[in-house]
Amino acid sequence: MCVALPEPAVARVSGGSPLALVPADRGAHVVAVDLARATVTRRIRTLPAPRSIESNATTAVVAHTTLGRLTLIDGVTLRVRRVVAGFREPRYTAIDPASDIAFVTDSRAFELVAVDVHAGRVVSRVALPGPA
Repeated sequence: MCVALPEPAVARVSGGSPLALVPADRGAHVVAVDLARATVTRRIRTLPAPRSIESNATTAVVAHTTLGRLTLIDGVTLRVRRVVAGFREPRYTAIDPASDIAFVTDSRAFELVAVDVHAGRVVSRVALPGPA
């Protein structure tokens, strides 16, 4: 799974081209790919086994399902801003484009977790009837 970050500030990092961020699920990094040139512009070190990734205009959220953590990557600098713990098995993320709230499924805990990506903290949890 990958996510394109076509925001102007992010495009300036790669010389004006939009980027895609791709988790290297067998490694410990996320790859920034220049979409216009089809070249790797950066490898962003993360915790091992990044699985899924989603973003808004300012932050990319990377789920490390086997480690129970999220890595938050700054969308302009393409550097890790924070690692958020407190998950059993984070799997999928959706980010509200109008806010800094990401909704992350925690499959093993049977929860939907709201995360303030700007502050880098869990703000609420909702119980689900089964794995999400």
